[in-house]
Amino acid sequence: MSDPKVTSLRMPETMTVELVAIAHARNISLADALREALEEFITARRNDEGFKERLKKVLEEDGEVLDSLGEE
Repeated sequence: MSDPKVTSLRMPETMTVELVAIAHARNISLADALREALEEFITARRNDEGFKERLKKVLEEDGEVLDSLGEE
């Protein structure tokens, strides 16, 4: 992992308890369990054609806003 970033995450207590139990049962750290879950989430989005189309549209719209902000 290159240049890791520190992030705070607020979760419901029940989710935290379940995640800690899962990590413990798998003999991995809570941080590793969270990283695995996030990697699965990101991979699912990468494989979701509908999501990729929505993302492309949002990025285009954001680019237009940024362009208009740069105009005098």
